[in-house]
Amino acid sequence: MQGWKLTNTRVLADGYAKQAGVRVYVPDFFNGDHAPFDLDKLKDFNLGEFASKHPPREQRDEVEQVVKAIKASAKAQRIITIGFCWGAPSVLYMGRKDGVADGVAFAHPTMTADEDFELLAKPGLFICAEKDSIFTPDKEKKAREITSKKANNERIYSTWHTFLGTEHHFAVRGDERDPFIARAMGDAQALASNFFRGFRNA
Repeated sequence: MQGWKLTNTRVLADGYAKQAGVRVYVPDFFNGDHAPFDLDKLKDFNLGEFASKHPPREQRDEVEQVVKAIKASAKAQRIITIGFCWGAPSVLYMGRKDGVADGVAFAHPTMTADEDFELLAKPGLFICAEKDSIFTPDKEKKAREITSKKANNERIYSTWHTFLGTEHHFAVRGDERDPFIARAMGDAQALASNFFRGFRNA
């Protein structure tokens, strides 16, 4: 929700590019709007109001059109999408059978539905926080069950990683002064980079 202006977002993008040897794009889907960068101000942030202005599920087609344009202009053979929080519904949508993505990934998602996982037809990497009031353990369990069935019955590849002792937002906005969180952030980034790298020679 901090969008492309957040320093951590750009650092992650640069890290993916370097570690995976891929080109990374960070579009602005909020038209310059964003949640507060300051963690203290973020505590009073009205998530509902922001979501009503930028509804993640309703903007899925818009997001996919942008990704299609990027793929065409870059003449890319493959395109892999990753979404944090707000971006999760869109990346899952692009991972359906006729979606533009060749692979999808998310970290600590917001506003996903069981149907998103039921329609998944592309490889997926899913990174979760243990203590997440949005993508709760029950929601994660159900999503894992759905993707497990798809893996066993349809051979749709997916892998799940839950980082113990972490909270929603850790992969992007974690406190890097805390060695525990800093390691979790680094490991989450490495998982994503390795996932992206797997498509280079696919």
